[in-house]
Amino acid sequence: MRTIGILGGMSWESTAKYYQIINNVVYKRLGGLNSARMIIYSFNFDQISKLQKKGSWTAAGEELARGRLIFRFLILQKSMPAGLRKLPC
Repeated sequence: MRTIGILGGMSWESTAKYYQIINNVVYKRLGGLNSARMIIYSFNFDQISKLQKKGSWTAAGEELARGRLIFRFLILQKSMPAGLRKLPC
């Protein structure tokens, strides 16, 4: 089974709904105790919303871009040999 990834956090409710839908599809196809291999990067949308309300659109965009980079790093980590996987934090 492949690992998929989703960016969440624009609202936790929608992230949870996507998680549920994806795993329902996996369950219907494979049955048993199967569930999706998944990496979720979830934003704290409150931070982004505050930047937007202040008119700091560049900073809001940078926050979203940072999340995208973290997400891509996690995906790359998943595909690396186990001996090379180290988070930079």
